[in-house]
Amino acid sequence: MRRGRTVKSLAARFWAKVEITPTCWLWTGRLDRDGYGEIRDESVEPRKKGKRLRAHRAAYKLLVGPLADELTLDHLCHNADKTCKGGPKCPHRRCVRPDHTEPASSTLNTKRGRVGINQREKTHCPKGHPYNDANTWNSKLRPSRQCRVCGRERARRYRKERRENA
Repeated sequence: MRRGRTVKSLAARFWAKVEITPTCWLWTGRLDRDGYGEIRDESVEPRKKGKRLRAHRAAYKLLVGPLADELTLDHLCHNADKTCKGGPKCPHRRCVRPDHTEPASSTLNTKRGRVGINQREKTHCPKGHPYNDANTWNSKLRPSRQCRVCGRERARRYRKERRENA
């Protein structure tokens, strides 16, 4: 509790910012730059402003239970809507209904999303080289495939520039 002000519980502040519709429960409060609802959990750091928490994670915490930090919540309502393009304006990112989410690893969440679907549908890299077993490298840093031919060409250009500038 901060001086001179009583702090409402996370549940009270959460439910004050939820609009229940026939399908999704929409967050009406603050959105972060990625389009997800955001709320402060002052029970974690009561003497400070509190830890920022995505609203759908807060809903899961309040109604289902704790969620491991390394897991994300995959919006199943988004995956079911084939017309939604995704991105920060996606209305499903505002959904805080716990039965519309499922705990998943970050990799699995990306594979299920639009970016993952688009990547799997591609048969050739942007320069026209085929994505096949011999020519494809899966990055551990990014959930995407890399063309080995293009990677070698980039490395050659980089080495050449370094020699010229040395």
